[in-house]
Amino acid sequence: MCIVSDLQADGIKRLLERMKRNMLNEAEALHLKALEVSLQAVGMKALLTAKSYCNLGRLYQSQEKYTQSEQMHLKAIEIKESILGKDNPEVALSLGHLASLYTYQLKKYQEAEVLYLRSKTIYETTYGQQYTGLLYDFQGLVEVYRELNDIEKCNQYTENMRRFHETREAWLYEVHTATDENCTKDDFSLEKFKCILNECACDK
Repeated sequence: MCIVSDLQADGIKRLLERMKRNMLNEAEALHLKALEVSLQAVGMKALLTAKSYCNLGRLYQSQEKYTQSEQMHLKAIEIKESILGKDNPEVALSLGHLASLYTYQLKKYQEAEVLYLRSKTIYETTYGQQYTGLLYDFQGLVEVYRELNDIEKCNQYTENMRRFHETREAWLYEVHTATDENCTKDDFSLEKFKCILNECACDK
């Protein structure tokens, strides 16, 4: 039986942390290069450029460079809104990323609340009540209201999460049967739903 001493464990931890830093630094260089290429190829007001800023924002969040992360997310939102309008799901995606930064790192809970609610409205309007992205907004709002000690709203969105999971199976079953009338409730599974998404037949 191999027993790792505290000293060895500490050394392994430091090695893994160094490897992680190196990987993140390499990723940063690649994302910065991608942004440079995008700016040269399509300019500032392009979705490809906005996505490069978005990727940098998430990377800087992982690197704990929170001010830079915020700047990248804000830039992504600005570009997406100028191209797609304020109510596009691509905008909602970036709103959610910035809201996450505000919630879990910068502790800007009021600002995060506004972003989550706006993202939630966009997704509900565009995709309906069963869109998976809504779950991230609900989770974020639960955390925000917990930190703000707003018990009523915290409970409200906790309940929203419960209902989301509860009703999703029924919704997916409706998608199933609409695609293949031979499918039954007993046939329902995640793998079969993936099969539907890939436009292949549902086997019994």
